[in-house]
Amino acid sequence: MIRVDPFEWRDADAIAPQDAQLADWPTDMRPHLAAMASKGGAFTLRLVEKGDGRWDGRVLAIMGVIEVHPQAGTAWALMAPGCWGHMGELTRIARNYLDGRSYRRIDMLVRAEFGAGHRWARRLGFAREAVLRAWRPDGGDMVMHARIAGGEIG
Repeated sequence: MIRVDPFEWRDADAIAPQDAQLADWPTDMRPHLAAMASKGGAFTLRLVEKGDGRWDGRVLAIMGVIEVHPQAGTAWALMAPGCWGHMGELTRIARNYLDGRSYRRIDMLVRAEFGAGHRWARRLGFAREAVLRAWRPDGGDMVMHARIAGGEIG
């Protein structure tokens, strides 16, 4: 069972990025997560055994949306190794969260070579919008996906 909790700082110590995200996150994620969570909110998804009320279930993901302006936000997710075995439930939770945002536009960035990330973006209701050439510090490309209230684009 996956439990949704408000993001707390101890969650940052309980997750390491999956390999596909490793280069995109700083070694000390706390300041980075603090900045992102303060600009729109964040939540933590934990794998817990049925009937287990403890807070310390394994952290599968931390997600949120950064407010760009009152009508637009940027979605982000930090996913733990092994989360892919729970993607059906993670996707349902994330999509419900995104559907509940009042933004007209929500976008997200995915590494150009990360096929699973692009498939997940589509399952969340995003459509591919643009390639951002040499966007990453290592010179790699990112792909912008977006969803517009009232329907997908693209």
